[in-house]
Amino acid sequence: MAGDSLRIEILTPVRADSTRGNGVTARRWRALLTDLGHGVQIAASTSVGEECDLLVALHARKSASAILAFRESHPDKKIVLAMTGTDLYLDLPESTEALSAIEVADRIVTLQPLATKRLPEPARDRARVIYQSVSAAPSSCPTLRPGFPICVLAHLRGVKDPLIAARAVALLPPESRVQVTLAGSASSVEWRERAMAAQEQNPRFAWVGELSAPETADHLASSAAVVVSSRMEGGANVVSEAVVRGVAVLATGIDGNLGLLGADYEGYFPVGDERALARLMARIESEPSYLGGLQDHIRGLRPRFEPASEREAWRVLLDELF
Repeated sequence: MAGDSLRIEILTPVRADSTRGNGVTARRWRALLTDLGHGVQIAASTSVGEECDLLVALHARKSASAILAFRESHPDKKIVLAMTGTDLYLDLPESTEALSAIEVADRIVTLQPLATKRLPEPARDRARVIYQSVSAAPSSCPTLRPGFPICVLAHLRGVKDPLIAARAVALLPPESRVQVTLAGSASSVEWRERAMAAQEQNPRFAWVGELSAPETADHLASSAAVVVSSRMEGGANVVSEAVVRGVAVLATGIDGNLGLLGADYEGYFPVGDERALARLMARIESEPSYLGGLQDHIRGLRPRFEPASEREAWRVLLDELF
């Protein structure tokens, strides 16, 4: 079947139009696989993919029932399992559902290389890294916003620790010009109230709610840096976005960030440590050479996150399978 058009179904645990990471990834992969000449559709992770040649399932535990049903019904067809975050760093090794999905998958896609060490050892030779790419259209806001703007682009839920930047900026000295904005939807009434309270108590922090994709890109491009404060992450889209746009990243030192930015990147802080984050904020504001070094490192990574690189990685993977 190599070289032929495939019928591919992408299973995602979120709605196809979701702005969460799995929804963004599913839509991007649909576009890339369509560019390669295949017929692609996105379905809920409860689907069984009866009419497809290849099942691409995001999230091991949440898609496990569909993966196992597909394997039982179609033992000769191919399955690619994408491990995208909590299934790697929360579910393993205890989740029997996730382990069962891993066992039957023909290939396992991770978003950065350090993720493979979380897999059961027998599965590691089936793992392939596919970095998430970004098509960076020119921003309509190429200049920085007033002050020294730092943004957080994350939906408000615990795993993202979205308010740590608000706590950190409150620790900066009075003369600091740093202003932090948080863009993302609240996952609950409690998170909404917490964000609004932080905004009322801290004149250096603003929660702007969920932005459209073009607005988010502009907001990032007009920031001096972006904070990626996740407690666990498979490989955040926002890191790819920042790299392609040359924006410095201040990130937690977790595998999901280390695998994308490299162990030698100098913009990491410990999970949950607002004081360490405040020190990094102060450094990028007061030390141009430090900020410049982060930006130089970021720019050097740009080829890794180009759409052509991600499309080629998928072409190679499909050639292996078919």
